[in-house]
Amino acid sequence: MRAAVMTAADALTQRGGTMVMVAIQPAGEFSWTPFDAVRSEKRVLGCWYGSAEVRRDFPRLIGLAEGGRLDVATMVTWRIALDDVNDGLAAIERGEVIRSVIVN
Repeated sequence: MRAAVMTAADALTQRGGTMVMVAIQPAGEFSWTPFDAVRSEKRVLGCWYGSAEVRRDFPRLIGLAEGGRLDVATMVTWRIALDDVNDGLAAIERGEVIRSVIVN
């Protein structure tokens, strides 16, 4: 998640609202202190891999995909070869892709 996105999320979140961070921000690129949280009465929640419970959620998601109710193909924005993994990581850092899949 880019610092600019986090700054925008903070600006758009109303007093008492909740921001959900869905990616890891490199340390030092965004400054938000506990004092800021108290003063604004905002909450910040982390979301690690969609906060999924693997044993519960994966079978359900697989069933939805197999049944045609979840289009997983559109969730992949780039397919890369294993040899190009560094380029893929750089593209993610630049915000050019959402989800990459490594293929043979």
